[in-house]
Amino acid sequence: MIKSKLVSYILIAVFISVITTMLLINQTRVKESIIFFPLSSEVIFSKAYTAIDEITQTNNEYLLQWEIYSETSEDVFLRQDVSLLFENGKLVDVFFDWEEHSSKLNQSKKIKGEDSSHYTSITFHYGEIHLEDNSIKSVQTMSSDQLYVIHSPFSDIQSFKSPRTDEEKEWQTILDRISNQQQEYQWKRLIEHFKINEEKYNKQSLTSIYQLNNQSLEHYSLEETQKILGHLWEGLYKNYVLGLKKQDDSIEGPIGSSVPLILFAKDHSHLQILIQGKSGEKYQFIQSLN
Repeated sequence: MIKSKLVSYILIAVFISVITTMLLINQTRVKESIIFFPLSSEVIFSKAYTAIDEITQTNNEYLLQWEIYSETSEDVFLRQDVSLLFENGKLVDVFFDWEEHSSKLNQSKKIKGEDSSHYTSITFHYGEIHLEDNSIKSVQTMSSDQLYVIHSPFSDIQSFKSPRTDEEKEWQTILDRISNQQQEYQWKRLIEHFKINEEKYNKQSLTSIYQLNNQSLEHYSLEETQKILGHLWEGLYKNYVLGLKKQDDSIEGPIGSSVPLILFAKDHSHLQILIQGKSGEKYQFIQSLN
């Protein structure tokens, strides 16, 4: 009798262990599964946005609301959103969320700040669609937002997305100059480090590629551009968002890194992604465009 109960307990324990392992494997697969498939001609994003807004403030700090929302025209096998938040040209936070058999994703987070800053966020919205004929399609879009926050000892904390007054225009110029100078310095060092001939590439920052939602890259159709963007985000998610692999095979988290610089080869053969990690380590990723 005791032996029979013992066998039952062992079988139950094994069953629980197997189920737990299967769930962990499934979660890991989903976590790493932004994969570009041919784009669907039927499923679209009916709504997608990124929003950064100031919600509260005290004498010494302020609180921002960072929200990402997206909705496809119908439920799909897998929905994923990945969003990056930069402050003055440095990555300060990352969102990535997923849900199976759903059309909607909504996530938000509160961000604390103290100094005058220019916040920018770009989001890649993605859906994986499994069809009855066992083929797989995908749907994708991007959204972006920005917010300037001014914390001056001579006035109350204020924020704006686009300047309306002369004072706001002046602050925008100051903060943009700070961010741009830092980015240009880091990008120049990256280009020199990897011995890249700038004349052979068109440069674009990651935070500006949302403009390609409805525009095509030079010498590419809109469909070809979307394919390039899909593969670009697939690589960014795996090699940047989930961690940067250093030369000693250790993993450096992306927080504190520079805004990735994307170099599109003028001969249309490949693109490069250049990043400087918080540690100062320099990273180069190359993707074929053929």
